[in-house]
Amino acid sequence: MRRDDGAEDGWVALWNGDDAHDPEATGMLSAIVAPLAAGALPVWTAASYDGDLVLVPARRLEEAVTVLRGAGHQVTL
Repeated sequence: MRRDDGAEDGWVALWNGDDAHDPEATGMLSAIVAPLAAGALPVWTAASYDGDLVLVPARRLEEAVTVLRGAGHQVTL
């Protein structure tokens, strides 16, 4: 990961929304990562008690959005 947002090999974060999910909810991160993996998209993740970040290569953002929407996820840029 690079700090320079304009870097050719930079990453973009996808956030699971502003509302915290129930700590007992399971499978939320895998529901996002699995379709990306099936689409051969690399990811980097960070998870906490109130949310998850999934980072994808910036140059492949449009592809990631298409894959996630195809899997039934709502993605807003």
